[in-house]
Amino acid sequence: MGLVYMIASGKGGTGKTSVTAGLASALSILGRRVCAVDVDAGLPNLDLVLGMPEAGLLDFADLANGSKTPDEVVTEHPLLPRLFYIGAPDIERAEAVSKEAFRAMVSGLAERFDYVLLDVPAGLGPFFEMAALASDRALLVATPDTPCLRDTAAALAELTRLGVEDVRLVLNMVDKTRVAKKHAYNIDQSMDTVGLPLAGVIFRDDNVAVAAHHCKALFLRTRRGAARDLMDLAKRLENFPVKPRF
Repeated sequence: MGLVYMIASGKGGTGKTSVTAGLASALSILGRRVCAVDVDAGLPNLDLVLGMPEAGLLDFADLANGSKTPDEVVTEHPLLPRLFYIGAPDIERAEAVSKEAFRAMVSGLAERFDYVLLDVPAGLGPFFEMAALASDRALLVATPDTPCLRDTAAALAELTRLGVEDVRLVLNMVDKTRVAKKHAYNIDQSMDTVGLPLAGVIFRDDNVAVAAHHCKALFLRTRRGAARDLMDLAKRLENFPVKPRF
C-alpha cells in the first residue's frame, strides 16, 4: 500500500505546485511509482509544471464517480518513467464529488502506486478538507515570511482538527540574501514560528519559473539548484541519509 501525501499551503504564492511536481519527479527518478493528482479545481496547473500540457482531458471526478477506470484516467509522463498524473475538473464537477468517493478513489490509487501526491488548493476550504480526509501525511509549503508562516500555522491547526498527525514543513523559495539582511526568517525561526518539524528547504532558483514557463519538468532542465533540493526532500521521505545543505 502506497503513501498518500497532501501538499498544501496556508496562502497562495508559495510555489506549492512546483514542489508537488518536483517531488513527484524526484521520487520517480528514485524508482518509485508516483501518481500526482491535481486537486486545485478550477485553477489546475500541475500538468504544465510536470511538463505534461497535453495530458488527457479526463480528471479525478471521472474516476471518483466511477464513470471511468484508472487506466482511462491516469496519464503516464512521456519522458519520466513511473510518473503519472490525474487532472482536476472544473469546480462544479469537483464539488459534486463526495468526500467518501474521493477517499475511496485515493485509496484505490494507493494500491497501484508507491506514492500518491495531492496538490491541494492554497488556503483552507472544502477541497483542503477532502484531501486531508484521504491523506496519510501532509507537507505544508511555506515561504519564510511573517504572513505566510501565520497562515501556515492556521493550516496546521485545521489539519490537526481533521486528524492528520504526520505534518512537516517545506520551506520554499528561500533567499539567503533576504535572510542575511533579516528581511526573512531563518530556518530555525520558521520552524519555531509554525511549530513543525522540517522536511526540506528549497532555495530560490530561477530555473523553476523558466521550466514552468516552457511547460517542462524541472528535472529535464537541470539537476542543480532547486532540483537538487527537491531530490534531497524525496530522499528524506525515503529515509535515505541526506547531508543538510543549509
